[in-house]
Amino acid sequence: MKNKYYKNSKFSFPLYHDDEIDFIGECIVMMTNEEILKAFQRRFPYHQVTIRRIRHIIDTFNLEKFCIPPKTDRPWELVKANKVQCAICGRWLRFVNPSHLKKHGLSQTEYKKKFGIMLKQHLCTDKLSKHWKKLAEVRGLGSGGVKGFPQDIKYPTVTKKPLQEMVYRKERGLQAKAGKGLKPRKETQVLKENRAFIVMLREKEKLPFLTICKKIKEEFGVNASVTSVSRIYYGTRGPYGTKHAKPN
Repeated sequence: MKNKYYKNSKFSFPLYHDDEIDFIGECIVMMTNEEILKAFQRRFPYHQVTIRRIRHIIDTFNLEKFCIPPKTDRPWELVKANKVQCAICGRWLRFVNPSHLKKHGLSQTEYKKKFGIMLKQHLCTDKLSKHWKKLAEVRGLGSGGVKGFPQDIKYPTVTKKPLQEMVYRKERGLQAKAGKGLKPRKETQVLKENRAFIVMLREKEKLPFLTICKKIKEEFGVNASVTSVSRIYYGTRGPYGTKHAKPN
């Protein structure tokens, strides 16, 4: 039996057939290992195959070379609901794990910093993330942390903001540099334009900020928070620059 993948094989019957390898090479462009396994079982119902066999075929014949690297400015959007795409090679996975990134010579932290992804962004599907969350709660590793472990540890913050956070801030209108950002949010713009109304309610009628928020909703139809109203009143946000004097 001739086999293009085992030309010099001493076995009369090769371990893998050409049809199997070609089929997996076609599916790897758009499917994960689990999806390939289901498609393989439908195509070859009489072949005994497992997920481990699929992985072995992919690694043995280097079928990842058929994957198409994605062209996107937002690599964090490659995390879909059911699968995740590697931003380097274009391979579809359930989880961009350290063993896969080891092929590219990167760790998960280095991978996120290279493409500007926030460190808290998960690189797995939503289903897998929920499963691990439940498993952590069962083992006592939930939101409260490890039982008996000190919780007052201060973790270092990232000095340079990743690209993902900067894009999100631009979309929300929260740029640091004035004149280069988008328009602020609607409620903030309304509060800035009607600061005199807030000052009048606060100083003349002596109303608390919570009541002022209700008055603003009745007058302008905007849901303003107590923090936003107090910042406009005390001058941390205003129409005269980043700061202005407290009203007399």
